[in-house]
Amino acid sequence: MSEPRVAIVGAATTQFGRNLADKTRTQLHVEAAKKAADDAGLSLKQIDGLLTTGTGGSGTGEAARYDNPRWHMELAEVLGIYDKSLCANLLTGGASGGHAVEIGRWALQSGRCKYVMVVAGAKESAAERTGRGHGHTDKMAMLTMHYPDYEHPFGPLMPSYYAACARRHMYEFGTTEEQLASIPVAIRHNASLNPDAVYRQRITVDDVLNSKMISSPLHLLHCCAVNDGGVAYVLTTEERARDLRQKPVFVLGSGGGQSGYWSGFLANGGADKGYGLVRTQARRAAEQAFGEAGVTRDEIDFVNTCDNFAITPLVLLEDYGFCKKGEGGSFIGRDGERIKVGGDLPLNTHGGALSCNHAGINYHNYVEATIQLRGQAGERQVEGAKIALAGATAGIISTHYATVLGVE
Repeated sequence: MSEPRVAIVGAATTQFGRNLADKTRTQLHVEAAKKAADDAGLSLKQIDGLLTTGTGGSGTGEAARYDNPRWHMELAEVLGIYDKSLCANLLTGGASGGHAVEIGRWALQSGRCKYVMVVAGAKESAAERTGRGHGHTDKMAMLTMHYPDYEHPFGPLMPSYYAACARRHMYEFGTTEEQLASIPVAIRHNASLNPDAVYRQRITVDDVLNSKMISSPLHLLHCCAVNDGGVAYVLTTEERARDLRQKPVFVLGSGGGQSGYWSGFLANGGADKGYGLVRTQARRAAEQAFGEAGVTRDEIDFVNTCDNFAITPLVLLEDYGFCKKGEGGSFIGRDGERIKVGGDLPLNTHGGALSCNHAGINYHNYVEATIQLRGQAGERQVEGAKIALAGATAGIISTHYATVLGVE
């Protein structure tokens, strides 16, 4: 017997903001989960699988929520989901949104679960006030993305690593500063059409290049910003999906690929395997996803993927196979025209992490893809959208999941 198809049947977000002072991280998770269940026409009591994200460590107050290895258990109790077969805390960083689809599919196709809730989010403004916002990110970069003997003593931080990727792309392929700056310009254009986006004022290439230098060649507007918010989606089988409130968005194919989380592998150790700072395992993930789905790149109506830094989607578009390696800069077009809503291949139609929402990074890509494929995206709607690629990436462009989604 063939395995049952799996679909996203509920999707929702909370409000996003620079500082949602009246809400805690727990409240944001609960609000997103309730809204996603209601969107599907389900009650939380029907959910028997829960996947979320929380890291291990220590902390106090709101900051402790960022360092809680048992966050999934606490969240399940707050949601009243006591009778469940799956409850897990995913620690694949920014790739967790795609990882959750992989695990959710297994749980549903095996019959272990009937409905799987995926929920993520953050109160990043509170973390920043307690000294844990970007400082926390930098600490994680120091501890988990360095080779302890050769890199850790010298202290490069997260933007430094992505700057190295950008600089390598420029050196090897002649990518220009203007081409790299066109990516946040295009994604901000898409965010300007989204009433929920944190940043909606349109920007120019000059705006990007005149913004504060963070780590050359990356300026401030090449980088995502901290904010607050929550996102959630619900997965179930095709048979159950037919009886629910919304049009099912089917998982047509998915795939994953991981290299070493340590950036040094991409800088030198992966060369003999065809990988490097600008050649990633996103290629493997995409090949698996497209192979399983049985669709071609030409059939994809839009792409939602990681844009934590502007260089990331440039590399991913190449590794996903939408253009040849090194041609991403010319592929996106002047001012990013090709990847704007209304262009040939809209990228991050919601505004991505660069302009819409960093809290729950990459989980949001799946929510937005669902909304688009249902035809519910309003002014930013991709006309006639039927098939999309959603992606999630972590580390220094080193851990990847890719998912082809579609509607009938």
